[in-house]
Amino acid sequence: MIIECMFDQWGMCNYERTGYVDDLRKVIAKFMGRDATGLNTTNKILNIARARSGEWVAIDGGALRVKAFMKGTIHLEIHPDMAWRLNDILAFLHPAAIPAEHRQKPRTKVKSFDLHSNLLPFSVLSVLSELETERTEPLKRNRWEEPRPPVTTNPFNRRLKGYSDENKAARAEAEKVLMSLGGVKMNINAFTWFEFDYDPTTALEDVQLSGALPDQKTHQFYPTTGELAAQLLNEADIREGETCLEPSAGMGGLADLMPKMQTACVEISPLHCRVLEAKGHNVIEADFLQWSQRTPQRFDVVVMNPPYSEGRAVAHLNAAAALVKDGGRLAAILPAGSDRKDLLPGWDCNWSAPIEGMFAGTGVRVVRLMAYKPE
Repeated sequence: MIIECMFDQWGMCNYERTGYVDDLRKVIAKFMGRDATGLNTTNKILNIARARSGEWVAIDGGALRVKAFMKGTIHLEIHPDMAWRLNDILAFLHPAAIPAEHRQKPRTKVKSFDLHSNLLPFSVLSVLSELETERTEPLKRNRWEEPRPPVTTNPFNRRLKGYSDENKAARAEAEKVLMSLGGVKMNINAFTWFEFDYDPTTALEDVQLSGALPDQKTHQFYPTTGELAAQLLNEADIREGETCLEPSAGMGGLADLMPKMQTACVEISPLHCRVLEAKGHNVIEADFLQWSQRTPQRFDVVVMNPPYSEGRAVAHLNAAAALVKDGGRLAAILPAGSDRKDLLPGWDCNWSAPIEGMFAGTGVRVVRLMAYKPE
């Protein structure tokens, strides 16, 4: 569909036409078993789309995608599965509206669309759509008043708007989203806010658009703690001029401690790629195992914390080892017990003792590997 005059001459949303898109999202939300949308989330999404003018942005887990234009028009596409369900309703209300030859759903699936489930409730997205940035400069209301110092000097901060008793469950989930993006919860008495070590704007916009966070179990995303990362990087001893790689980089728990100008990060999650880019890292958005088979690049140092389930740790280790230059080295965090296996024949391997309690919410024990490839 093409909808004109979605934005006025000042770039503001036309609320009547925004309502049409919001109504469509409400119906599709019913199909997907979600709670009802709020108009403020639709306004937020359309404003993000306009800021990314000319770019297709997928929303609501891929159920829709939107391209906005500066002249005020939007193009709107609906996922084929959702379109056929909408057509069922249309055919019931108006039997002659759809020609007979178009009433049968095609057997082949359209590959350009991915549809995701396990989306965040709209109530949580509504809370996130109203995040505010807390001031970082002293406030002086008049010339007689002493300046009031800010609660934080970190410009990369976000504060939940409103009062905590409005929707406690939604606010609690919104806080989890902020923490999953690397936000650190701060508080002074009852006043709370979140601080980041990067500008979270683009990552938060991506959450609004997709309606979801990367699935932790699917991507096996368990961030490397600062203590464990520091220990591993100390052993890796990266030197000036050496080329470095972090495979499956997540949000950069290891790469943050590596020299940015010398380091490449490979990451499959688009949202995590946004976070890495905001931190200033060199990012390649790809499945590492597939990328490793086609890249001609080789590296002096590879530092990694691979996914562990279904044998993925060994697969990632082998793929990474193939990218290490002769005489180079590989530092990795691996499941305990890996040290009893000859994973890198011919390499000089040093293993740490088993380490516990490094990944929140799991009982996994790990070991550090420092491996040197022969010349």
